Amino acid sequence: MFDAISCVATGFLYAINPYIPMCLCLLFCLIATILSYRFKEIPKSKSFKEESTNLGDYLKGLKYSFRYILKSGRLKSLILFCGIFFGFINLLNSLRRSLLQDIGTEAQYLGIIFAFMGIFAAVAAYKENWFNKVFHNKFLACCAIVLTFSAIFAGLAVIAPLPKSLLISFVLLMFAIQHIIKGAYFTLNKKYLSSFSTSGLRTKIYSVNNMLEAVCATITSLACSFLLNSMSTAYATVILGCIFTLILLRILAYMKPRVGLKPEQYKKSDIPIEVQ
Repeated sequence: MFDAISCVATGFLYAINPYIPMCLCLLFCLIATILSYRFKEIPKSKSFKEESTNLGDYLKGLKYSFRYILKSGRLKSLILFCGIFFGFINLLNSLRRSLLQDIGTEAQYLGIIFAFMGIFAAVAAYKENWFNKVFHNKFLACCAIVLTFSAIFAGLAVIAPLPKSLLISFVLLMFAIQHIIKGAYFTLNKKYLSSFSTSGLRTKIYSVNNMLEAVCATITSLACSFLLNSMSTAYATVILGCIFTLILLRILAYMKPRVGLKPEQYKKSDIPIEVQ
């Protein structure tokens, strides 16, 4: 919701002076940094076993986590999906703005548009339990198919000679669908990653997942920049949408016998000894 508010302000401030939003961004980062230093540790109970903060012990624990993830078909396929999916979501953040600029949307209206998109994402995040109940273990598959196809359709709409009013309406509809998926996905993917794990292992899993997401985002951004050097944003969006559809479908096929099973159907390597 705060993202939606800042989008509205940014659009108009950018029209006045592009440096104003940049300065405000720096200010918010400084505020967040100051607030983070005010955090206090949660009081530990007598039965709580504190983890060592020694770098060597941490690296040893991270090495164990990598070994455990590589042995676990469930986690390996899930983290692979999260990395590729995040790379595509990250890519769409830039492609959406570029598409809107290509069809002649002014900067101050971009802020209002993405403010509404932020609200859609917020509502979807709030309703994550509804998405989980409706789609069950098909949620990730639905996210992948709908997100990639919405990107393809948005690109094709810009390429096709549609009336401007119809074009803008259709593109915004595709963007709204993408933000709804984004809001629900980023809430539920943490739930899937943390299932069948201990508190100590959970943070290590998040670390490995974040590293892979960063690598995938870097690779996809580089690939997109090469495409945009030789073609318009609309064509690049369609091509990337098709490529990611094929990649994600392949990953989903690999995940099918490994993710979304009942607890008793998982192998012992998928569940840590502390949880079994």
